Amino acid sequence: MKKQESLGRVLAALNGRSGDRPPVFDFLRNSDVIESVVGESLTPANRREMTIRTINQMLDAVVADFPLPEDLRIEEKDGFRIEIARWTKQIAGRPFATMEELSGWVKDQTNQYTGWGRELDDELDTMMADFQRKRRQLPDTVLFWSFADVGLGSAYHVCGLDGLWQLAVEDADLLSQWLEVRCDRSIEQIKHLPRPELSPAAFVGEDIAHQGGLLFPPDWLRREFFPRLKNLVAAYHRRGIKVIFHSDGTLWDVMDDLVECGIDGLHPVEAGMDLARLRRAYPSLVLIGGIDVGLLTFGTPSQVRQAVLAAIRAARPSYMVGGSGDLEEGIPKENILAMWEAAWNGGGS
Repeated sequence: MKKQESLGRVLAALNGRSGDRPPVFDFLRNSDVIESVVGESLTPANRREMTIRTINQMLDAVVADFPLPEDLRIEEKDGFRIEIARWTKQIAGRPFATMEELSGWVKDQTNQYTGWGRELDDELDTMMADFQRKRRQLPDTVLFWSFADVGLGSAYHVCGLDGLWQLAVEDADLLSQWLEVRCDRSIEQIKHLPRPELSPAAFVGEDIAHQGGLLFPPDWLRREFFPRLKNLVAAYHRRGIKVIFHSDGTLWDVMDDLVECGIDGLHPVEAGMDLARLRRAYPSLVLIGGIDVGLLTFGTPSQVRQAVLAAIRAARPSYMVGGSGDLEEGIPKENILAMWEAAWNGGGS
């Protein structure tokens, strides 16, 4: 499966060269695949170790905060009620119920930030310890640093999309200040990364679209999001780290803006974001994903293999094979394995 080391294969794709085959990158949340690869049944005692073994054996690259199966439970933290299922975490309760309470909470968050200090240093130490532990557990898989973002996606996750938009209408200056603080925290983290060779690429997840189009007006994104993304990308580039931008959905209306921000790659290339069109328009952009999860869910292994080979032809050499979304429970293991096997067998120099 791994004739060439994953790091060499990933570096080739990141730099526009062909390796022995395209790297495989995915988000794995599928128990059937894990049991099939390891050859054991998942239990509460072994499921995390089995997930890591599967990633190490099957994937060339993964984000550092990849999902691991959890016990079903509810956690309370800082006024938030978080429901944790096997592969997911959802906010079920927030410490604010009215617009006045939300504004007050955001003001507190904004005013508490004083720049780099002991608190952020401790946070980075915790992230680094987690990253290094996972790197030891995954000697055959490249980890993309994934702990810093612009702050927009995590902001509307915290307060809800409706809450964020209400804040944008009723107190645009406060929202802008909050987003500035959130982005500055990430940039400070990047500045203080202790190892320039930490990872060849960073993964910046910011869902700004769905399959029907953008979640935010382009003019608003150009005012409040893209300038901050550009600064974040520049901070990574100063550390010699390429940036893979993640957003679900259809991004054509702002693709030029994203590229002008300096991003090096795009994930997950959902339906509506054609790989061949992207490659023609942005020849040097690293493309990751693009194998439709609908096909993976309802197609046949043969159809999946054909789709992978077509994707490789359309998007190589700066291409990593993967699903256009998470490989969740319910996707037949035969189709997931067919996707990976087609990548292993279908692309060389």
